[in-house]
Amino acid sequence: LGADGQIDLEQALKILSERGITRLLVEGGGTLAAGLIRSELVDRIEWARASSVIGGDGLPAINMLGIERIADMQGYTLVESRPLGDDILSIYERA
Repeated sequence: LGADGQIDLEQALKILSERGITRLLVEGGGTLAAGLIRSELVDRIEWARASSVIGGDGLPAINMLGIERIADMQGYTLVESRPLGDDILSIYERA
């Protein structure tokens, strides 16, 4: 755990790497997603979008990233987009 009582994501992924785990599927929610992106630990995003709209009543897929300037945003490139039933799956890789 880090000083704030939260899991140190970089350390956790380092331990997994040392054990031979080099790929990880994460479905932990907006807080975990934001933490991984903020720590620059995400190389690929597979984003499934529903054909319906929840709006502001739903939970965010990615919580606050703490970005103050557009220039500080991480870049991802769309490499594939395809139907997934009535939904759409878009795959992005870090630019």
